Amino acid sequence: MTNTGASRLLLLACLLVLGLAGGMTGTARAQQMEPTVVAVVDLQHLMRESKAGKTIETQMEGLRQSFTDSIALQESELRQEEKDLQEQAALLAPDVLTERRRQFEEKVVNLQRDVRTQQQGLEQTYAGGVGQVRQVIIDILTKMVEERGIDLVVPQTAVLVGTRTLDITDDVLNRLDQQLPSVTLSLQSGN
Repeated sequence: MTNTGASRLLLLACLLVLGLAGGMTGTARAQQMEPTVVAVVDLQHLMRESKAGKTIETQMEGLRQSFTDSIALQESELRQEEKDLQEQAALLAPDVLTERRRQFEEKVVNLQRDVRTQQQGLEQTYAGGVGQVRQVIIDILTKMVEERGIDLVVPQTAVLVGTRTLDITDDVLNRLDQQLPSVTLSLQSGN
């Protein structure tokens, strides 16, 4: 073997030994680290099953029904106005008919705008209620992290595989029901 070949072989052997030694050092360090404590929480379950979440849903059903009833009444009035306008069309002067149609169309546009505004208000109202519940959940989780030495809390939707012992949802639900038994919604005006 030539000196160049022997040098390359010696260099390769040194690199392998250093690489293995470095790997063993990394493994030894990893074994000395404390394990990470992970907990899992099902946020959808908390929103659906908590007392506060249920009060939000009940109130939202009432608000939606009231909204639907109000819009149905206004639409009925507009349909009747349109029918009356069609019946009077032959009797009215062209300029009067044109003005009444313009006024009717303006009412239709205003109703459409009001519907969008009220829908946005309902969405904002719901989001505000959910935000209140989420904040209390975060506060509860923060306390549980300190109490139990948890390093990481992940939502259940992010977990592919795991043991049920990681799931702290029921504990969080109990605390949530105690701390926030209900939420009172205030209807927001949409923008």
